[in-house]
Amino acid sequence: MRDIIELLAGELDRRRDQIENVVTLLDEGNTIPFIARYRKELHGAMDDGALRKLEERLAYLRSLEERCAVIKKAIEAQGCPKPEGPCPGGSGAGLSQPGKRGGDRGGRPGGGLGHHRGDHQ
Repeated sequence: MRDIIELLAGELDRRRDQIENVVTLLDEGNTIPFIARYRKELHGAMDDGALRKLEERLAYLRSLEERCAVIKKAIEAQGCPKPEGPCPGGSGAGLSQPGKRGGDRGGRPGGGLGHHRGDHQ
C-alpha cells in the first residue's frame, strides 16, 4: 500500500523521512521560508520551489483522500458493497497529478468511454 508520504517522496525524489519531517513542520504551522532557511537538516536542503510543490501536492492528496472517504461512505450507506478503487489508502493508483490523465485513452475525447458511430445498430 502506497501512502501519501511515500508518493510524495517518489515524486520529489526525496527520502521518506525528509518528506515526513516537512509534513510535520507544515502541520505545526511553520512557513515555507522558515522551513527552507532554518530547518535544512530536516529536509536535505530542499529549495523553496520544491517545498512549495510538496505543500501543494500534500494539500491536493489530502483533499482527494477526504473526498474518496466521503464517496465510499455514501456508497456504503446505499447498501452497495464496499467500493474498491484507486483512492488513497488503497492501491495508490488513483493518486495522480491534478489535470493529468492516466492510462491509454486512445486519443478520443471523454477518455474513450463514448460510442463510435459504428457501435450503433
